[in-house]
Amino acid sequence: MIAQTAPQTPTLETVVEAPHAARVGVKDAGHNVTTAMGEAVDGRIADLTDGDA
Repeated sequence: MIAQTAPQTPTLETVVEAPHAARVGVKDAGHNVTTAMGEAVDGRIADLTDGDA
């Protein structure tokens, strides 16, 4: 007799990026960025404020 196992569902591994300061010349959209004062800010906003958008 052959033993049957349930099909395994693929799991998505999420990688949490450590917050880092936004930098001019670096596209930050989709990244976990902060202001120079360490306040969390959306990467799209960082791109707009530092001129990378």
